[in-house]
Amino acid sequence: MIIFSMIGLMFSILLQQTPEAKLEKIRDDFYKLNSSEEIKSYLELGKGSSNPVVEAYMASATMKMGKYTMWPNKKIAYFNEGKDVMESLIKEHPDNVEIRYLRYLIQAKAPSFLGYDKDKTKDCDFVMKNLKSSKIPKAYQETMLNCIKTITKK
Repeated sequence: MIIFSMIGLMFSILLQQTPEAKLEKIRDDFYKLNSSEEIKSYLELGKGSSNPVVEAYMASATMKMGKYTMWPNKKIAYFNEGKDVMESLIKEHPDNVEIRYLRYLIQAKAPSFLGYDKDKTKDCDFVMKNLKSSKIPKAYQETMLNCIKTITKK
């Protein structure tokens, strides 16, 4: 009996390590980031990933890190670091619905003085048009739509 329990535990650990499970955790945890400590831990989840969607979540979290930093120059540095990665990812993957969604979220919530809002309408329209035909899990599509509706108040 103990052997079966250990095998079951090892199997469940292996399942949690799959790229799909990792992406699901990254998606879920993204909305829970409320401190610099949480963001630092979150960034560890995506370390070393070559998945552009994971990289986009990490870029978004990096931009959000500025919110929890006291020094203005560090706030701008974090924001610009994440923005540069995000824009590079969009350039490489312009048809990726989830990456465009993340840029939309950032641009919709970024302070206007940063001037990072020129693509938010275009990104929102792109996501709304292409979300249903994407390979994003249906449950997460609902999360995305709810976030967009909250922001646009539609």
